[in-house]
Formats: sequence, C-alpha cells, structure tokens
Amino acid sequence: MKLKRIYYTARSSMMALGMTVTAWSAVPLTIDNPGFEVDPLDDGVFQDGGATSWEAIYTYAGASDAYTGYAPAGGIIDPDAAYGFGGLLADPNGDGENHAWCYSYYGYDNGLRQTLTDVLNEGVYELSVQVGNPGSFNGVQAPNYRLSLYTENNVLLATTAGSVPAADAWTTVNLVYDYAAAPQAAELGEKLEIRIYAADTGQELTGPHVAFDNVALTVALTDPVADTGGPYTVPYLGDLSLDGSASQPSDGETISTYEWDLTDDATWNVDVTGANPVAITEADLMATYGMVPGATNTIQLRVT
Repeated sequence: MKLKRIYYTARSSMMALGMTVTAWSAVPLTIDNPGFEVDPLDDGVFQDGGATSWEAIYTYAGASDAYTGYAPAGGIIDPDAAYGFGGLLADPNGDGENHAWCYSYYGYDNGLRQTLTDVLNEGVYELSVQVGNPGSFNGVQAPNYRLSLYTENNVLLATTAGSVPAADAWTTVNLVYDYAAAPQAAELGEKLEIRIYAADTGQELTGPHVAFDNVALTVALTDPVADTGGPYTVPYLGDLSLDGSASQPSDGETISTYEWDLTDDATWNVDVTGANPVAITEADLMATYGMVPGATNTIQLRVT
C-alpha cells in the first residue's frame, strides 16, 4: 500500500494541547557544499566548470536567463600566494582552503548556481555570501559581484549587485527577499535557486575574478508549513507510523497542534493527532479510513 503525501498549511493563533515544537526566528535552509570544500584541490590549482552541487552559468548584460555549457564560467580554487589573500589561508572563516571564483568578460556575467530542495513559502528570506577580491589578476582588477535568489522556473525573487571590497579582502553581503512585499503566488511550492556572479564592468577583458565563500540562506516563515514526512509504504500486515515532526512553525511561534486527515474525501476530517501518532495497522487503514491495498492513497496534515 502506498500513500501519497499532500502538504496542508494553516495559520492559527489558537493554542491547544499536543506536542510543541520550539520555534526559531530564522530557519537555516540546506545548501550543499556551501563552503566549496567538497572537491579537494592542491595549492594553486583551480577547477573550471562548477563544483560539487554548483553548476557553472553565464548570462549577458545582467539578463535573468542563465545559460550552461561554457565550462570556464565559474569554478573553485585553492589559492597559493600568487593568487592573493596572503597565500594559502585564504578563506575568511578558516573553514578550509577552497573558495569559488568567477570572472566576467566582454559583457558576460559568469557564475555558479545551485537549486535547493527547499521550496518557496511565504516569509522573509535572507541570503548571506562572503565576497572577496583577490586583487589584480592577469593585470586586471576584479569586476563587480551580483547575488540573486530565483525559483527553479527562472523567476527572479531578489537581486543585489555592487563593487568588491579592497584588494586581498573579504566582505559579507546580505540579500533579503520579503514575500509580503513582492509576492510570487504562482511560485509557491517551487524550488529555490541561488546564483552568484562576477558582474561585467565593461572592461571587455578576460581574467578579472571575484571570489565567493560560505553561502547561507535562512527563512522566517509567515505561516507554519506542514511536512507529512514519507512518502510511506505499508507492507502486508504492517503498520503506518506517521511523522510530522519536520513541520516548521511561523516566525516567533510554536506548533501546538498536528491534525491528520486519512480518509481522502471532500471533507476535512481529523482522524489522528500528534506529530507522531500511534502506529496504525494495515487492517485499520482499510476498514476505518477506506484505503485501498496496492494503490496510492492520499493523506493530509494541518499544523497550527
């Protein structure tokens, strides 16, 4: 028996008995390889064509479209003394030796992107990236930077651009997207995408680089977000153990009530409650909740 999961969210000021999940002001979202240390490199070696979990991209004159297929657009480097930042200990937080590098040329912005597993919900998002200037490289000063937050459908949520810091220095750049101020209703539930670019400055030269490191993204949710867990498969004569503990509270609040609807009809029914309800036998799933063996059955979760 298979169960299809549906996410159901609800907002309520009501407090009720039940398992309580501690709220936090900003939830950190998962970014793979945020410090670019997954790919080991020797001193002074750079790698074109992206990095683990990061795809090399380019665009022209700041356009929203991101193209792939040009490998040198962005990558990673383990710098030596010749590359700036005073040598091997180049990372701003000392988390390792690698960092990302991107460069612009002839009107093109080159960079990296990562599509996350987290999706867009109503709330306030903050992207934080450390931006560095390795100084003059190939005789050309570093170009500008550009940071952007998109959905997987190439819909721009927020962007910021500016000048890199002084040579051999790092700075932290933050980008905020407030859904309430610029709603994208059609994109709710779509995956988020981070893009980091070296932005063209009109130099029309190849070689100027921008360094990036320690990418982080947080969200303070407007409404609680239900997470049904699963998908679940119930073996013959087995049990169903539901797990809604990954649900997220709204900003500054706590989740006090978990309500599950297992009957998959046109009416909302509270069939079981709690983040982790008592296991339900296969016999009860069929007799009480009308589930069909060998089929995909829908369950819903509401959190308040």
